[in-house]
Amino acid sequence: MKKILTVSMKDFKTGESLEFANNVDRVFASEDTKTLMLEDQLTVFNNAAADLENVFIDSTGTEMTRELRLLDTERLIVLAAMKLLLKSLVKGGKDDIAAMAARLLNNFLQHCKSISKMGYQNKTALIRSMLKDWTTLPALMEASKVVFLRNEVEDLTEKNTLFAEKFFENAISNKRNAEIPLKKAKLKEAYDTLIDITVSFSKVAADKQPYLNIIEELNKVIERNNMPVLLRRGLRKKSSPVIPTPVTLPDEMIF
Repeated sequence: MKKILTVSMKDFKTGESLEFANNVDRVFASEDTKTLMLEDQLTVFNNAAADLENVFIDSTGTEMTRELRLLDTERLIVLAAMKLLLKSLVKGGKDDIAAMAARLLNNFLQHCKSISKMGYQNKTALIRSMLKDWTTLPALMEASKVVFLRNEVEDLTEKNTLFAEKFFENAISNKRNAEIPLKKAKLKEAYDTLIDITVSFSKVAADKQPYLNIIEELNKVIERNNMPVLLRRGLRKKSSPVIPTPVTLPDEMIF
């Protein structure tokens, strides 16, 4: 019997809440949320996540915040240089080089189009996903080795990793701000509504599979994002259930 798991959002630290929100967004974005009539509530959820991130980043006004902004600018500069190089090679490179550059540019735009307008956590995840493609997919691996100098890809990897580490440090060091608990509560409310709508449609939709796909991927996200909470509680035992209080889906919806 398929179940959608309950997430321990009330126990998340602020950085963990933002990471979870980013992961949830990517799960829903993998399906056509407009056709599934989930787009409006997903927008509400993403707006709540953006509000929390803005309060979190701006709440301290510390040197850490300034360092994060500098690191973010640095990785955007590297991305801009890569995009400019790829575009120039697509237009003016030799046929084989142009074809390789086109493959990389297409993948770049799939991940990083309008990335400067996105939140910090979204940027980190999208850059990481693009770099994973470039280092694991054979056609893109070959193209990146030919088109880029090795240090360009390494430089972006290093800057993105450093940003993620500093962002997490900020999450740990950031003291309670008066607005943060309220913003986290709004995020949880938006998430709960999004899940309720998704589960409801999974029961009555003519084509249930897209909703069941979302639920399946969400369960993976929930298990992964709940682990820090379980570790803090000292409950990481094989016999312990990962998540309490499942919402059960009827047998007829199992494919």
